[in-house]
Amino acid sequence: MSFSSINIGDKLDIKVHFRNMGDIVYTSKVIDVLDKRNNILTIYQPLRGDQPLDMLQGREYEITVYSAQAMMVFKGYFEGFVKDGEDYFVALRLSNDGFRVQRREFFRFSCNILMRFSIVEDEDGDENEDIYDVLIQAMRHDQFTDVFDGIVKDIGGGGLRFVSDKDLDLNNPMRCELTLGNKDMMLKGRILEKQYLPKTAHKFQYRVLFMDIPLDHQEEIVKYIFEEQKKQRRNVGASPK
Repeated sequence: MSFSSINIGDKLDIKVHFRNMGDIVYTSKVIDVLDKRNNILTIYQPLRGDQPLDMLQGREYEITVYSAQAMMVFKGYFEGFVKDGEDYFVALRLSNDGFRVQRREFFRFSCNILMRFSIVEDEDGDENEDIYDVLIQAMRHDQFTDVFDGIVKDIGGGGLRFVSDKDLDLNNPMRCELTLGNKDMMLKGRILEKQYLPKTAHKFQYRVLFMDIPLDHQEEIVKYIFEEQKKQRRNVGASPK
């Protein structure tokens, strides 16, 4: 998907990684396409609640744009501020080519499901090594470490969010084992986001992206979500006795 697919009024998320807090997402909206040749658009000041994002020039950001046709992820860079009357807006330059993400992969169903997970310890620490290759090799040679417990807080066709007291690294390849309905599932993935929650029973929260998920597993997750939603609607609509 290209920059030309973006339209005025499209909502966007800006993901920022902080050393002590993990990945934080700020939201904004496209005001205008300032320069089509150089892929520069203007947006409202990105906010998280009422907290503005102090953007830095030269820093790379992950930008997710929600258009009418698709969700697209780009690399983005802060270009400065643009004055319009008494207001100042953010100028943002995006990479021309983004990648499209299926909407159903982004949908999350809130839940509380016990999960067991194992991680791959990368002793070599080679940052250039492909995460998928590391994961496949670990699966092939059973190189996973001890098994830990976690609780899935939400799940969708493309990933899940879980909490645990285990301190893990970003991008850490992992294997997740859980039961949805009556079906046991083993899912491969990697950690995309990490958040430290010191005041909770489980100190860490993670977002996991599934990798090479079998189509039948993905369909099973979507089916499970659909069935659970139907149960919830029936319970809400049930007449009191």
